[in-house]
Amino acid sequence: MAALQARIQAALVVPHGSMGIGRWQLNATSILAWLVVGIPITWGVWITLKSAFVLFN
Repeated sequence: MAALQARIQAALVVPHGSMGIGRWQLNATSILAWLVVGIPITWGVWITLKSAFVLFN
């Protein structure tokens, strides 16, 4: 019974992710990943706002 409980407990442990998921860790790799995501999003928002400004003014 103790062995079964130990296996169940080991299965319930959630491993920590990488790239700062599950803990605060900001290194060069995670900064690069955020830039790869953030730059296109920022560009898209900028283009959308410029287009909306042209339409509504």
